[in-house]
Amino acid sequence: MENNLENMSKVFKPEEIMSIAKVKDLYKFLPFKVGGVTFRFDDTETGVVRASRQGSVMSYANTPAVQLVTRGYDPRDMRKLAEETIDRNYDEGLRAWEGEWDDVLEPRGASNWWYMLEMMSIMGPEGSPLKKGPIPYDWDLYYEAVDVVIDRMKSAIGGVIQPKHIAPSTPLSTATSLRMAHVAQNSAGEPFFSDSKVAKTSKATNLKSAVGLASKFSQPGEKSLPLYPFLAFARFDRKGPWPYYLDTDEARAYGKLALKWRMIAAQNFTLQLMDGAVTQALQEAVSASAIPEIDCRDPARLSDHFEDGARLVKELGNSGFSIGSDQSAWDLFTNPQSWYGAFLVYKALFPEEANVLFVETDKFLKVESPALERFNDLEIGKSVNAEFTYIAENGAPRPVETRVTRLGIDMDTYLRRVFASASGTGAALGQIKADGYKTVIDTPRHGKFQCGFGQRSGNFGTFMTNC
Repeated sequence: MENNLENMSKVFKPEEIMSIAKVKDLYKFLPFKVGGVTFRFDDTETGVVRASRQGSVMSYANTPAVQLVTRGYDPRDMRKLAEETIDRNYDEGLRAWEGEWDDVLEPRGASNWWYMLEMMSIMGPEGSPLKKGPIPYDWDLYYEAVDVVIDRMKSAIGGVIQPKHIAPSTPLSTATSLRMAHVAQNSAGEPFFSDSKVAKTSKATNLKSAVGLASKFSQPGEKSLPLYPFLAFARFDRKGPWPYYLDTDEARAYGKLALKWRMIAAQNFTLQLMDGAVTQALQEAVSASAIPEIDCRDPARLSDHFEDGARLVKELGNSGFSIGSDQSAWDLFTNPQSWYGAFLVYKALFPEEANVLFVETDKFLKVESPALERFNDLEIGKSVNAEFTYIAENGAPRPVETRVTRLGIDMDTYLRRVFASASGTGAALGQIKADGYKTVIDTPRHGKFQCGFGQRSGNFGTFMTNC
């Protein structure tokens, strides 16, 4: 997976790569193309605002110099290089937050921009030698494999899955509404999900307008989701049991496996709502049917990664990572064939047409079944104002009047739009914009299908290709 330096070396001289210590150091090289992805400078108002709100912490873990040192996975060299070369005076506030060197060198993983840039390039169509192109070498064999998955899932689920009503609701609400704990006010990712031009970053601020846009883009016709770039930022919630610099077998193995933690790809809010209506419904159906888990593993990954990981999990128990998708980085290598296959599964499990309610509200509603059944007689395409109950900040129920619209959804069109936007959007890291993930394949069964060459955790499509 760690092939970004090789990719970059095709564009930059080695001494130029080693001189890149901050995001701004890249600006003088823009635009450039790496891994089939074009990186350029976004000087628009949106780009400026996005850069001011996006997390891109400069830490030691994945600067180019440290990447080269860690190929030997010697924790002592890593600490020595970090102490000698990293200028920690770049941000006094951040330095205070990081603490002492022993704290900085804990396995906090990829908490900086270089790792995110690496992920953005590997996700591209030429970011890895494992990516051989968007078309299966044998369509008949491909369809046979997908059809087997569909048959097994249909048999286990036992019926057609209905999409959720896009009625933003509390986690304990009815199963027919879209439960949305992930947009609560205390969401750690809050600032990165809302529209970049909205000054206030609370998702609830944009909830009502996002539902309205979701209803617009769910209707048949020549419409498509706006391809807002996903925002790249690192997770800060993963720590392991050993500092990187300990000279032990466990620390070496852990550093080898876990050094490249996670980048989150924050998708636009409207897409999350539309995607959640089908993904959440499928997730619940899979859980209820007890389908044996299908763990996505990449056979091309080196066996020693799995052997070391298996040993640590067995001997040390709670070691902070799992064998399978995380280690194999399968989502980076998700190719157009995988996206199309997931689309086929969704298309087979959901009805051709569905009636969906869109409840335009900026509150998280307490929705019980009767609250939605009263709209069964509402005509397709019609709207009505109705009263719901929401839970106030003090925990007390409060009434709120909302606008409810009932739409007839063509699921083929709906799913195509969701998959296209989830897989083919560009990426943004501060004022650096990356494009080149989108591709259109010509399929025997469904004609042209727009998808992408990779994804990242946080992109709602993760579940689409992981079940």
